[in-house]
Amino acid sequence: MTYPWAEGDALLASDLNAAIANAGSLSNIEINVRNFGAVGDGVADDTAAINAAMAYLRAHPIGGGSPGVSTQAYCAKFVIPPGRYLITGTLNWTLLYSLTLYIEASGALIVGRTSGKPMIDALGSRFLHVEGLTLLGDTVNSPSIGLQIGRYDAQSADLHHFENMTISGVFTFCALYNFAAESTVFAKLNLWNATTAPTNTFCLVMDGINHWNIQSQFVTVTAPVDTLASFIGTSFVNTLIMMQSGGGPPVWMAGTADCRFETSYIANTHPGYGVVLYGNGALPIKRLDMDVHFETTAMTDVFYIDGPPGTVQADLRGFRYKEVLSQASNSLFKVNTANVATVAMHDFDIYVDYFQVGGCKIFDNPSVWYASGRYGEPTGTHWVAPAAFQGSIDQLGVVKSTVGGLKLPGIPTSAAGLTAGDVWRNGTALVIV
Repeated sequence: MTYPWAEGDALLASDLNAAIANAGSLSNIEINVRNFGAVGDGVADDTAAINAAMAYLRAHPIGGGSPGVSTQAYCAKFVIPPGRYLITGTLNWTLLYSLTLYIEASGALIVGRTSGKPMIDALGSRFLHVEGLTLLGDTVNSPSIGLQIGRYDAQSADLHHFENMTISGVFTFCALYNFAAESTVFAKLNLWNATTAPTNTFCLVMDGINHWNIQSQFVTVTAPVDTLASFIGTSFVNTLIMMQSGGGPPVWMAGTADCRFETSYIANTHPGYGVVLYGNGALPIKRLDMDVHFETTAMTDVFYIDGPPGTVQADLRGFRYKEVLSQASNSLFKVNTANVATVAMHDFDIYVDYFQVGGCKIFDNPSVWYASGRYGEPTGTHWVAPAAFQGSIDQLGVVKSTVGGLKLPGIPTSAAGLTAGDVWRNGTALVIV
């Protein structure tokens, strides 16, 4: 078998080994899965061939790596050329640390029939740079996860860059799972999960506490369950996340910090929630920034606050949410009061330009909230203050508070025209309809 690693050349494996031994770096080496037997016709099982190509890459590092960062230096492009690749087993991308590895899969579709296992397992890897990857969870022998990244132990698993990536189809758990892979960027990402199972199914899971006890066939996961790990600095740019048939909420998040969604869409086409925010006082969600349009009107509530049973207080710190048109039919925030007694939302900044459903509330159950921050809504008066309100709200630049008898300009002075859950001002007191 020949291996055309360099562009335009075909080198025997023995020749390549000699070249590696005699060269300080070979930055143009290209590893193509077709040269390891991958067919890409959608019929042949290409699992072994793609894994063989990655195994060959692992066996041929170049040079001494990057001191202080990685002992690996592959200086290679790993190529999955255009085609339809069927896999029945998980692809092993674990424990890759090279700063100089680039994975190119533009025009390639990988179809997963992995029978409840992930399509690609990249736990323990760092510095992955992946372009154009498209994964499809087949309706036959569907995978549990499309792509899983993040930690398997206490070591870092971060600094990934994924661009022009699509993960769609049927997944029995989620399309994309991230266990504390920090400083990671997703640009132009499309996630769709067409599962109809309503329980413990999502499209995107951002798990900073290993709540879901992630498993791997290739590394032994020793990270403790429900224990906070460092999970800082994940960005989603121009991202679409959708549950399209009848599964659970599109997004589940716990233990994140500085996670940002920019100019993105999150859609739920059936009654339910947009995002589950899971935590308690020991597992806060910090500086979540969501410039997101949530669709559709079938979605009842945007954010669902959950936590372990017996949670005294769930914590959101520095929460930011910007929405041009809210399509939620019930509320922006709903709490699972069976598990969570109170919620503290410190230093929030929420802006909603318009509510499509007139009866939509800010808080479904306002009495369990402590909220302090700024709220902007130029086209209406949907702000709902909790009955036992203790903080202050800066609404469109005017400070409002129930503490100390301050005047409350900008809030209606009667209940006329308001709906259940809205707030009006009776003198200096706030009254909930």
